[in-house]
Amino acid sequence: MELYKGRLIAYSLGNFMGYRALSSRGIVGYSLVLEVEVDSQGKFVKGKILPLQLDSASIPEYDPEKKTIDLMKKLTKEDFPGKGPKIADDGTILPGT
Repeated sequence: MELYKGRLIAYSLGNFMGYRALSSRGIVGYSLVLEVEVDSQGKFVKGKILPLQLDSASIPEYDPEKKTIDLMKKLTKEDFPGKGPKIADDGTILPGT
């Protein structure tokens, strides 16, 4: 995820479209529901990652280990240093790095 001019850009959120067609093993089985609040101008206010894991039939289920949150934190820091939102361990997302 990155912030551009105060707006959140989240990549690859359409992975449920590959139902039973995409692998759900390992890291590619990590998924999420992204809850986002924006102001009247469309600027990012806050958000929340709800971590999911795709089971062997590609059915999403809650991930109590929150592996998706850890992955999103890692990828955001690596791919968008200084431009990403702050992601807390519980999945809360706030502006700023």
